[in-house]
Amino acid sequence: MVNFIVKEGLLGVKWIPRLESLRYRRVNVQRPRPPHYIRAKYEALVKPIYKYDTIFKPPPVKCMKNEELAVRKVEIDNPLERIIAKELYEKMESSKFIGFLHVNPISGEDKFQARVLLFREKTSIEIFSKKTVDKAVRGTIYENILPLFVTETAIIFSEEVHVDKILKVLRKIPQYVLMAGIIDKRLLSVSQLKQYAELKDITTARAGLVSLLNSFGQQIVNNITAHPRNLATQLQLYAESKSKDS
Repeated sequence: MVNFIVKEGLLGVKWIPRLESLRYRRVNVQRPRPPHYIRAKYEALVKPIYKYDTIFKPPPVKCMKNEELAVRKVEIDNPLERIIAKELYEKMESSKFIGFLHVNPISGEDKFQARVLLFREKTSIEIFSKKTVDKAVRGTIYENILPLFVTETAIIFSEEVHVDKILKVLRKIPQYVLMAGIIDKRLLSVSQLKQYAELKDITTARAGLVSLLNSFGQQIVNNITAHPRNLATQLQLYAESKSKDS
């Protein structure tokens, strides 16, 4: 009898699936709606109170991460870092050209080739940490370079100011991107460095200046002596014409 009821009753009915859409309000997790007044009273009543020394604190309360981060913020004096910062400042003072390069991902072989190419131009490349650079240049005339050290930045030091040769070498190394440079204690952008590279050397510039000054002097002499020379020529022609008439 039971089998007949199940077979003819429940299994015999054709179940037709039906799709219904239900709308649920989206919960604002960041700014949740305040609870009902009565619920808020009960939640405040049953809120547990923990002692400071109890071991039954929940994990979020027992987390010491914030205290560890606060301890890490305390600056620890590193003598080796101070020595490196001092050497960096002395090297910047003695170098005639200083360039700052943004370092993209580069293999060890390409890095070695870059060092070789720069060494041929009497230029060295080094990488310092931001903290070391900050100690070296903070409070000096080089303090404006600190924003360049947000990411990994390399510094090139050159004994000579041959910007054109250095730019030519850096074009062969796309992993190093020139951001700025210092010449004669002055910070220059990339466009200013390119303009500086197009200038001639000091000897040629001096020769051009001397030639220009001499040309102006010769022109002044010619302008001053032009009228007396013209008058002398006219008088000579007049004297010759008189002698022919007589």
